[in-house]
Amino acid sequence: MSSKAVVSRGPAPRRAATALVAISLFLLAPFAGADFVNGDFETGAFGASWTKTALQNNKIPTVSTHAINPLSIRDLNLGASPADATLYPGVAPSDTTDLSVIVSGATGGVEDPLMAGYGAALRYPFGGGYSAVVNLDPIGRAVSRTSGQPISGQTYTFKGKRGSSIRQRMTVTAADVDPADGKVHVRFLFAPVLDNPGLLKPLTGAVTTSSGSKNVTGAGTHFTTEVNVGDDIFFGTSTSKSVVATIVDDTHLTTSSNVSSNNAGVTAFAGPTGGHFAEEQPFFAVEVRKITSLADATPIPVAGAPASSPGQLFFTFNFSNQAGVSWGNVTNTFDGNLYTYANFQSIDFSPGASKLAVGDTVELEIVAAGCSKGGHEGHVYVDGVSFHPPASLWVSAAGPASVSSASGTTITYTYTYTNNGASDANNVVVDAAMPQDNTPTPQDTTYVSVSGATCTPSGGAAGLPPTPGGAISCAQGTLTPGQSGSFTLTIVIPDSPTGPINNGTYAISGTGLPPISGPLVQTVLLAPALLSDMAASAAGLSGTAPLGVAYSGSFACTNTGASSADFATCDATSLPTGLAVTGCTVSPASAAWTGPASVASPEAVTCNVAGTPSAAGTFNTRVTTGATNDSDATNNEVVKPIVVTAAVTVTPITDSGSTTTAGGTAIANVAANDTINGAPAVLGGGGNATVATSGAWPAGLTLDTATGAVLVAPGTAVNVYSVDYQLCDLSGPPVCAVVTITVTVSAPATTDMAASAAGLPGTATTGVAYAGTFSCANVGAVTATAA
Repeated sequence: MSSKAVVSRGPAPRRAATALVAISLFLLAPFAGADFVNGDFETGAFGASWTKTALQNNKIPTVSTHAINPLSIRDLNLGASPADATLYPGVAPSDTTDLSVIVSGATGGVEDPLMAGYGAALRYPFGGGYSAVVNLDPIGRAVSRTSGQPISGQTYTFKGKRGSSIRQRMTVTAADVDPADGKVHVRFLFAPVLDNPGLLKPLTGAVTTSSGSKNVTGAGTHFTTEVNVGDDIFFGTSTSKSVVATIVDDTHLTTSSNVSSNNAGVTAFAGPTGGHFAEEQPFFAVEVRKITSLADATPIPVAGAPASSPGQLFFTFNFSNQAGVSWGNVTNTFDGNLYTYANFQSIDFSPGASKLAVGDTVELEIVAAGCSKGGHEGHVYVDGVSFHPPASLWVSAAGPASVSSASGTTITYTYTYTNNGASDANNVVVDAAMPQDNTPTPQDTTYVSVSGATCTPSGGAAGLPPTPGGAISCAQGTLTPGQSGSFTLTIVIPDSPTGPINNGTYAISGTGLPPISGPLVQTVLLAPALLSDMAASAAGLSGTAPLGVAYSGSFACTNTGASSADFATCDATSLPTGLAVTGCTVSPASAAWTGPASVASPEAVTCNVAGTPSAAGTFNTRVTTGATNDSDATNNEVVKPIVVTAAVTVTPITDSGSTTTAGGTAIANVAANDTINGAPAVLGGGGNATVATSGAWPAGLTLDTATGAVLVAPGTAVNVYSVDYQLCDLSGPPVCAVVTITVTVSAPATTDMAASAAGLPGTATTGVAYAGTFSCANVGAVTATAA
C-alpha cells in the first residue's frame, strides 16, 4: 500500500466516532529536513507560508437531478474575493473576513465550541499545543451565533454561505522522500465538524404521483424505512415541496397537499423538514496539485487528472449526510442543531515517482464550507501537515483500484502499521470494520479471512466470522520504535452493489495513545471485461553491484488482465546511489513508453536501469506498478535488495625477478623474497604455487596463481572480479605484459568451539569416588580468542 493512495471520488465510510484522550506530547515531534513550513501550527499563528482565503458556497453544480460529482476544488463553484477564476469561478462573498484560526490548549483537552457539553468525543489540539481550524472564527469573540447568547460558554461569529481555504506550496527535496519505500508522501490529520440540516435523498424504485391528488405510489421504494411522517418530499427538479401526511405501506403514502407533479416514474426526494439536497450541504474538501514553482501556480498536467484541475494529484470531498458515511452525531440543545463530526483521521497520499518526485512543486489546499443556503456551518480541524508521518502510531490500507462488479467478487486489503514514536507502544491493536458499498443505505461487505495476524472477529455468532457489518480486532502486542508489520483482510462484496467499495473505517491504538483512523481506500466496481492486472517484476535487476563499476539491468510491469490498463505506472524507487532509470519501452513493439499511460493486454513495460554505483550498502529497491482499473493490488510491488560492494583496490605484485614471459603472457612466479601489498610472501610449494602471507592477506581470499592476484581491503565482501594489470620482469631490461588478475572469494575461516561430555560416566554411586572428563575443542580454521 505497499500503500496505494486512491483518489477519492465519493464518500468515506465513517462509523461511530472514537474518543480522543491522553495524547502524548511526542505525537507531533518535528521531523528533521525540509518539509511543509509550520505544518504542525506550533508557532501559534499561520505565518507567511499559509495562504488563507475567504470563500462563498454558491451550491455545487449538478450533473443530473440533484446528483453531484465534483472532481476538483474548481468544481465546487466557490467564489473568492479578489476573484480567482482558476480555483474559485463562483460568486465572491461580500464579506471577506477570514474565518480560519489557530486554536490552542492542552493536547486533546479542548472540546469543539459548537458541541461543548453535549457528549461529542472530538477534542483538540491533536498533538502539541496548537491545531488549525478552517472556517470557524473567531472562537471566544463576544459575538454569539444568533441572539447574543453563548453556546456552552463559547461564542463565535456566524457567517452565512461562508467557506474558507488554507493552502501552502512546497518544493520536494531529497529529505522529503520516505526512506521506508522511497516515495514522496503528503500526510496530515483532520477532523471535520459539519452542521447537519438533514439530507434529501432520492427514493429508490419508480415513483408515480396521482394527478391532482395527494397520493404517491412506488415500486420497491420501501417508504416505511426511507420516509417519515412530516418529511418534505420533492418531485423531479421541482422546488415545491409537499409534506408526508401518512405512510400507508412500503409503496404507498399520502401528502398534506396536492403533489407538484403527476408524471409517471418521476424521481422523488424525501428527507426531514428543512433538509438540503446534496449540492447544498456543508462540506470539506482536500486537493493536492502539481504546479510550476513556488511563485507560479500554473498546473503541470498529470495523466488521469480531471480537466477542471489538470495538475491534480489527489482530491477528496465529503458533505454532511453523504451516503455511505456514518459520523458521530451531537444535537446542540441551544438551538436544536444536529452536528455531524469525526475524530482526527489521517490522509497518507503517495502517487509514485512517475507523478511526484524530488524537485516537483506541489500545492496542498484544504477547504471547509457552510451550506449554500446560509443557515448551517461547517469547519475542519487540521494538524501534522508533513511529508513525513508524525512520531506516533500510524496505519494505512492498500487495495485494488478496481474489481469485478459480479456477485461473489473478493477484495484483499493489506493493512500496514508502524510505530514512528521514540518509545515502545504497548498493547497495540488495529481495528477494522468491514468496508461498505456506496448505496444511500450502505451495504456491508462480508468477512472471508485474515492472513498474517491473529484477529478476533465480531458481529457474527459466537466463534464465527463477522456477518456483514462486523469487524475484526487484531492485537499486535508491543511495537518498538521504528517497528512495522502488515496483514491482509479478504472480504466479499455485497450482491447488487453500488460502487465504489469504501474502506475507511479502521484505526490503530495503544495503551495511553488515541485511535488514529487510516486514510480511505476506494475500489471502483467494473464489468470483468474492463479490468486490467498490472504485475511488477524485478527479475532483470542483479542483486549485486560492485562499487565504481558500470551497472545495467531492468525491471518490468506486465498487464495480465482482460483490458488495457488505464493510466498505468511502472516505477522503481530506492535504487543504489548513482543508478537511474534510463528509459522504458512497451512490448511487443518495443515502443518508447512514459507513464502514466495505457498498457494494452497482454503487453509489458520494460524499464532499463544504468549507472555507476557511488555508495556501498544494501538498497531495497522497490518496483511498483498499478492502473486506475487494476483489479489486484497484491502483485503491484516487489522488493529487490541490491548489495553494492566496496571498491576493489588493485595493488601490484612486487616481483624480485621471477616474472617470465611466455607467448606474450606474463606469469607471476612468486618467490620467498617477493612482497604482496607490502607484506612478505610465504611460498607454498614453489613455482606457480598458491601464495599465503604472514598476515596482510584478507581472510577468505585465495590466489589464482596462473594469472596473478588482486587485493582488497581486509574484511571486504567481494564477488569474482577481474582487472587487466601490467606485470613486468625487473631482473634485467624491463619486460612487461598485460595479464588478467582475478579475485575469487571463499568462505572466510572461522572459529568453531565444540563441547563434548563423552568422558563423563553416566552413573555415580554414593560414597564411591567418581572421575571423568569433559572437553571443549576448537574445530575451526583459526585460533579462538577468549575461549
